[in-house]
Amino acid sequence: MESIRECAEAEKIISEPLHKIAPLVDHSLSNVSSLFDREKASAAIRVFRYISEYLNALRTLGIASMLNINLSDYLKFRTIIPNVIKMESGDIHVMHKRTQYSESDADFCLKYIVNYALIVQDQFSKRT
Repeated sequence: MESIRECAEAEKIISEPLHKIAPLVDHSLSNVSSLFDREKASAAIRVFRYISEYLNALRTLGIASMLNINLSDYLKFRTIIPNVIKMESGDIHVMHKRTQYSESDADFCLKYIVNYALIVQDQFSKRT
């Protein structure tokens, strides 16, 4: 479980330069719903959250494509690793999707994250 958590945290840290190139959709987009009357506001919130999630998913797939990452490996990695949130303070919060992981899950994630780090490093060393 520890190695899976560390792979998830590493992915978050490695991806930081990519967020500068293609930032996530601002979570406050759903605040636009406050422009609607009370009846329509809750429906508007759901629509704007859906749009935000959809655009962020497209962004992520775009980055994976830009880096030429194997899509099936990327999707497998995403299904295994826990969700990670990095707070403005720098604290990292990890929310596991599972209570147990297999040794093959850990092995796959470790190989994936090392390859991912090398790909990102290669792409950014070309730009500097």
